[in-house]
Amino acid sequence: MISICLLAGTLSPAHADITVRLDTSLARNVMADICSGRDIDEDAIRHNPAIRDMLTHFRKFRNYITMDNYLDARRKAAGCQKIDRDYFRFNDVMNNRQEINDLLDKLSETQAETSARVARMIAPFSPGDTDFSGSAVVAVGTPSCGGWAVGDDFYIDLPCIRDDPEGMTFLIAHETYHAVQNEFMPPAPENDPVRLIMFEAIREGAASTLADFNKVDSDARYSRASKRSLRINHHRMPLNFTLLEMAISHLGGNQDGERYKEVYNIGFSGSFDAPFYAIGQTVIGAVDEAFGRPHLVCRLETSPEVLFLDYLDLTKKDSALPALGPATRSEVIKLEKDRTDCR
Repeated sequence: MISICLLAGTLSPAHADITVRLDTSLARNVMADICSGRDIDEDAIRHNPAIRDMLTHFRKFRNYITMDNYLDARRKAAGCQKIDRDYFRFNDVMNNRQEINDLLDKLSETQAETSARVARMIAPFSPGDTDFSGSAVVAVGTPSCGGWAVGDDFYIDLPCIRDDPEGMTFLIAHETYHAVQNEFMPPAPENDPVRLIMFEAIREGAASTLADFNKVDSDARYSRASKRSLRINHHRMPLNFTLLEMAISHLGGNQDGERYKEVYNIGFSGSFDAPFYAIGQTVIGAVDEAFGRPHLVCRLETSPEVLFLDYLDLTKKDSALPALGPATRSEVIKLEKDRTDCR
């Protein structure tokens, strides 16, 4: 990938060194084809690693996200033809191509400022010796309104957030932090579905806490939708914890990957306002307030799921915190053997 380096520098007091590179090459290559009337380079598209990563990621959730369907959409977009089954949302790209091209230019002009702010947001939630460098890939023609991460690279859907630079900065911070987490958090417990749900809730909760859209002044579409989801989850938080209880009971120690996928596609899906993100954010907030940021970062670095055990202890003292159900408590208590001293 051709990347533009966004210099962040070493930060105080956390001293984390975080550098984000903004890669607009994918978006510019796609935009060059839109309404061009030219044949697309199918071989180059098939072998483009960013496109392959995107399709692989979303095919986990939607079986129609295939290379053949993507190529068909690219052909129609090159010919400026309206797409009936617009899985990749190219109709919007075609209708607003000049605005999107102008925004790509603007992103190049403001990249250093954006990266420095993102680094300042991430540093307090990262170990002091963090030394991270990654790419933010700007994408157009995607199945998702938002962002997603693959390894140390993460992707932002530009058309969806084109009128919301403040929201874009928060989205970049959220997705960048996932890549940073990959550097310092332990591997996900893939062979334990119940523990994996807790791990993912903490992972998303931490990213949602540092990039809290309640702090965004923008009323543009993406920020407005994000704040709406936060309000919904705030009002239904006890029900979210009930849903977690039902999910853990449903998994019941079962190693069946299909059951985990069912739980994941409800608890972490934007279609349902991601209730397990909100649970993670609640756990993170309570532990951070009670024990302090160094304790929180220590837990993230050693055994993230143990934060649920810290939270369980806090619920015994504070009835205002949403309680964990019996099946959840039973699983959380098992984490005692992994509790380390984070004082």
